[in-house]
Order: sequence, then C-alpha cells, then structure tokens
Amino acid sequence: MMRKTFFTALLLIVFAMTLRAQTPPTIEDFSVELTSGGSQLCWCPIVDASYYRIYERIGDVPFSLVDSTTMTCFENENYHPTMENCYYVTAVLEDGSEVSSEERCIGPEALDFMAVDIHGQEFDLFDILNKGQFVFIDFFSYTCFNCREAMPFIVESYARYGCNTGDVFYVEINASHGDALCQLWCDEFGVEYPTISADGGARKFSALYHIDVSPHFTLIAPDHSIVLDGGYSGFVVTDLQSIIDAFEPLGIRVRDCNTNVAELENEEISIYPNPADSFVNLPVVESSMIRVYNVMGQLMESFVAEDYPHRLVTESYPEGVYSVQAEGKHFGRFVVQH
Repeated sequence: MMRKTFFTALLLIVFAMTLRAQTPPTIEDFSVELTSGGSQLCWCPIVDASYYRIYERIGDVPFSLVDSTTMTCFENENYHPTMENCYYVTAVLEDGSEVSSEERCIGPEALDFMAVDIHGQEFDLFDILNKGQFVFIDFFSYTCFNCREAMPFIVESYARYGCNTGDVFYVEINASHGDALCQLWCDEFGVEYPTISADGGARKFSALYHIDVSPHFTLIAPDHSIVLDGGYSGFVVTDLQSIIDAFEPLGIRVRDCNTNVAELENEEISIYPNPADSFVNLPVVESSMIRVYNVMGQLMESFVAEDYPHRLVTESYPEGVYSVQAEGKHFGRFVVQH
C-alpha cells in the first residue's frame, strides 16, 4: 500500500514538472504609470529570466527596442505627453527562449510643469487643472511669422473666454528668448496672460513635451488629458472661429472678460496712474467691497473702500497686470511697473 502511494506521488511530481515544462512562464502585472519626468514600467519577475527587453511605440511609429535591464521596473524619460505611448516587455529566459507581456498604452496625458513668468509669478500646470480649468498653451517664438499671424485671434479668444477666470486658462511659452524680448512681444500684442520665457523655465516644458517648433498649440483638460494639440498640422489657429470650433464641442463656455464690460465704459481709463509704481487711485464708490486679482487669477487683497478715490498701495506688488472687482463686478485693470 505504501509502495503504491509512493509511486502515485512520484507520478504526480513528474506530471507537474512536465506540465510546467510545457507551460511557458508569463509576465504578470505589467503596468505603466506616469511620473514627474516620464513613465514608469513595472512587472512581476520571472524566475528563469536572464534579462528583460523594453519595447516602445509612440503614435503611429512601429515598436522599437528602448533598452534592456535585469530589473523589474524601468524609468522611461522618452514619454511624449501629446501622443499615445505603448509598451511591452520581453523576458529572455536562461534557455534562450523569450516570452512577452501584453501591450500597455498611456497618453495623451499631461506631465506637470512649474515655472515663473516674466513678471515673477509662479505657474503650476497641475494646480490650475485640478481647480477645474482647461489650460491652453501657446508655444511661440518672437521671430516666428505664423506665431504673429495667430496672436490677434488668440488674444481675442482670451477675452471671449473670460480672461483666465472662466473655463480655460491661457499661458504662452517661449523657449528661445528671455524675459526682455518676451515683454516686447506682450507689449506689441497686448498679452495679459502669463508668459514664460527661457529665463523662467520654458526649456523644461520644451523638453518634457518634445516641442521645439512654433507655433504649437495645446489644450489640456482638467482630467490632465490632452484634448487638442498641433501646429502646422493638427490643431491650427487661423482665425477666431477656428478656436471657437475647437473649444465649443468640449463644453468650454463664453464668459464676460474683465477687460471687456460694456456697461463700464471708460472705467479702465479712470484708474490712475496706469502703469503704476507705488500706488494707484481707484475711483470706486465709497463702502464698496474691492478685490484685486493678478493675471493668474489669484486674489492679491480684498478690502472696503472708505474714501473716494481710494488709494491702493502697490509698492509690494510684483510687476504685472492686475484686475479690480467692485462689489463682485469688474471695475478695471492696471499695470504695475517698478
């Protein structure tokens, strides 16, 4: 009886070993996640694996070998936020055979980007997206003819959609030139939204997003997905209507702009001196609740005006454009230049 039991157990062991030999190992739990600098690929180890090969496909380009590793996690800095990125892993086993994982794809999805605009204001992409706004990014160059052709329509759409207080937040990025030249650009086209130059970190954006040709326009949704992208191909700005046609299907709503309120005619002129240095006079109604916002939509200060005109001290204000609300309605705007 014992001999029969022994032979039965032996047969079961042989059967299990045979079954294992016939069933190739598989790469389990292969995942792809975004990090601050790109994408991270991880998978469960295979006991008989000598090393692993990582393959990548970006957009419509065929798969190609990225790297080889003996580890089970791989940091990929070649992630393209504006495209679909697909990956698979092949394990090279000790006997020379290979086994591959399933394909995993991610994107188009934004990577976080932080910088400082030409007026010293901090810009954090994810901070704005997480508040529920779309972010429209205009990647431009001072000497780019097509950029100049598009600018009047972009500035007009900025006013149409609420001057960064509505559903969409505008920012422009120039990785080729510094603050001084970008300031000339803003003066020429009347740009009031944040402008980030090479001095403020624009080259980091260019590297993260693999964008080096201007103009290039990108619209990122609050869920971090990139919903519009392109320059000479893809999303192109040819007139105001081209922006409207792109925005409206996404549910982006028209909103009164702080710089275009009809019932307050000539109120902009009444704020003086403008540009301001150490102070600015606000001819608002006494006892009005006043709020001052910077170009990022951040509240600078709020107070009740106790005199007419009210003198607002701006010595501590960073250089830039500011908007004023009186009793919840737009009153005007002013520029601080020290």
